[in-house]
Amino acid sequence: MISGKSIGKAIALIGIGILIVGVTGIFVTGAHGLAGVGFLFITLFIGLPTIAIGTIVYIISRIME
Repeated sequence: MISGKSIGKAIALIGIGILIVGVTGIFVTGAHGLAGVGFLFITLFIGLPTIAIGTIVYIISRIME
């Protein structure tokens, strides 16, 4: 059975993956131009909130046990 904790962990891991892709992209492009801005956007506005949502889901499901 799938629990809320495992869903929270999965969401957080997806966010970490997005964060890694964003940071790697910033270094690969040299943080110049629109490509660097795009990867910064991915990192800040997609990766970090995804990790936060996964953590919140995990904590809430942990409390509800």
